Amino acid sequence: VILHRLHVLANYRDSLLRAHAEEVAAMRGSVHNMRILRNLKRWLLRDERTVPEFQRAEIEKGLALSPRLHRIVAMRHELAALWARSMASQEELVAQLQDWCQRAEASGIAPLVEFSQRLRRYA
Repeated sequence: VILHRLHVLANYRDSLLRAHAEEVAAMRGSVHNMRILRNLKRWLLRDERTVPEFQRAEIEKGLALSPRLHRIVAMRHELAALWARSMASQEELVAQLQDWCQRAEASGIAPLVEFSQRLRRYA
C-alpha cells in the first residue's frame, strides 16, 4: 500500500467525489445548502495546508451539513497520518491499516466501504 500510495490516494479522491455528488443530490430541496456543498467540492480535494484561512470556516460549515462527508474527510486525515508514521514497524502499519479499514467499512458509507475493500486488495 505504501508503495502504491499515489494510486490509493487517487482512488480515495474518486470515493470522495462520489460521496460529494450523492450529498449534493440529497440536498436538492435546499438551494442554500446545496450551494454550500457544491462550493465545498473544490476544497475537499486539496491539502488543508493549502486552503486559505478565510475559507476554512466555510469548509467547516459545509462539512457540518453532511456528516457523511465529514466522516470521509476525517478518515482521509487518519489515513494520511498513518502513512506519516515512518518510525512504526511494518507489522504496526499493517495492523493500523487493518483497523482503519474495519472502521471505514463499519461506517456504512458506501464510497468509503468500497474504497476500503479496494485498499485491502493491495495488501
